[in-house]
Amino acid sequence: MIRIVCLATLITVAAPAFAAEPALILVSEQWNTEPANYWWKCDAPLPAMPVADRLAQALGGAGFKVINRCETGGVRIHKSYHRANLKNFQVSNLGTAMGLRKVIWGKIQLQQRPKNKALSLHHVEATLDITLINPQKERSIGQLSVQAHGFHPNLDSAKSLAGESLVARFLDTMEKLIKPKQAPIQQAVLEVWVEQLERLSDLDNLLLGLRQVRSVKSVKIKELSHTLSILQIQPNSAAEAVLLHLQNQPFTTTLKQPGKADIHVEPIDAVEETDTSKTGRADDAKTEHQSDPTP
Repeated sequence: MIRIVCLATLITVAAPAFAAEPALILVSEQWNTEPANYWWKCDAPLPAMPVADRLAQALGGAGFKVINRCETGGVRIHKSYHRANLKNFQVSNLGTAMGLRKVIWGKIQLQQRPKNKALSLHHVEATLDITLINPQKERSIGQLSVQAHGFHPNLDSAKSLAGESLVARFLDTMEKLIKPKQAPIQQAVLEVWVEQLERLSDLDNLLLGLRQVRSVKSVKIKELSHTLSILQIQPNSAAEAVLLHLQNQPFTTTLKQPGKADIHVEPIDAVEETDTSKTGRADDAKTEHQSDPTP
């Protein structure tokens, strides 16, 4: 018979390196339904917070100058702040008073779950919910929630293993908190509008020609109908090269650029024909004027 003495889920990861920067750590720690422990009640003895201390060490190893003791904060914390569950404005006030740009605020919850009777193992669930705050702007930068479990025949050991696993999981996902994912920036695009296109082959030739322009990265059809065809072109910086290409087309086009006036492009032949027509009319008028006898 094989006897299982210890079962735990541990993750070993390398902490991501961040530039050294002071960070106030306001993370309380609670076991089951007992009152939560926290360090910022400076006129009372420092309570035992093994998981929160391990978390602070991990943040220090990641490059932060951790502030998680009254003597390192540099300010006197008023008794109205002596509570585990601080309000948003109180967190911002403490960070601002210390001249910081980052405050890590949250709670560690350790809870005893039903014992695994088959293996005679205690089960402890650990949860960490934290928010990264910029106190100068009084706004949240990012949020993170992780969970871990510890199993051991001894309850205290199960708690310790759950805490170790929790911090390991935090390190594994910490970059999501420090550098939250940003929405992709929508790149500005050019649009070429072609109205009343007579032949589809003209559009095919236009697409082929634009895709061969060196500075053009992509050309897509946004709309295609009998009355209007719209092409989208990237990048926006290719406007000048696209404009030169449009001038060689046998039909009228309109180049639309973000934040700029539309440019209507006439075929070169049509422009030359118009100029010739104007010149011819001017010559006829001149000849007529010269043949008119002076009274």
